Amino acid sequence: LNSKAYIIFAVGLFLVFILTLFLNNFVSEERHAMSKMQHDWTQEEHHLMDELRESMAEIKTMLDNEKVRRKRDASTRTNNLNDEVRKIVKEVMKEASKSGVVKSSRKDKSSSLHIDESPKLVREEAQIPETKYAEPEKLDAIRAEFLHAWKAYEQYGWGMDVVKPVSRRGENEQYRMGITLLDSLDTMLIMGLDETFKRALEWVKTGCHFDNQEVSVFETTIRGLGGLLAAYHLSGEQVLLDKALEL
Repeated sequence: LNSKAYIIFAVGLFLVFILTLFLNNFVSEERHAMSKMQHDWTQEEHHLMDELRESMAEIKTMLDNEKVRRKRDASTRTNNLNDEVRKIVKEVMKEASKSGVVKSSRKDKSSSLHIDESPKLVREEAQIPETKYAEPEKLDAIRAEFLHAWKAYEQYGWGMDVVKPVSRRGENEQYRMGITLLDSLDTMLIMGLDETFKRALEWVKTGCHFDNQEVSVFETTIRGLGGLLAAYHLSGEQVLLDKALEL
């Protein structure tokens, strides 16, 4: 029994040893395979990251080129627009010079144009002829509507570009020159609202400033510049002409 037991025990130990070697070899191969997979994954990740960086660099380059192109195109359009505006101004001044409103002066070296200091039409001397179209009731109604809107502007948006009727607050983000006020000066004079005009004129003297900023040439010309020149033409107030020249 003892010899058989020893034999069985020895065989058992041998089998355990063989099984252990097999398991160790199997585990070692699995570890090697996992390590190889991780290495391959790491290389693939690095490769993908490199491709991503290259793609991002290409996109950034494309965006930068697009910004440069748009800026160049915008500059070209602005220059073309300025050329067109100068051409139109020259034609207008040429026609005005023929009609006698603007006279050229070679004595003043600081400017090639001399604007007649005394306007052709002064408010106090203007005579509005009576016609069948000038019905007093309608004129009063139109004047009342203007004053209704203007009082809201005075209360909520004085000196600002616009007043928002719902929120009842002024907004001064686009022009920052009181464009509504400048645009309304000649309307006040035409309607005979002298006191209203005086209050607005006082703001023009003390609160109207023009910053070097990007604005709509069209809106600024017809509302800002046009409002100042029309009001000067009707009132003869020198400050309006000065502000028009400054603008």
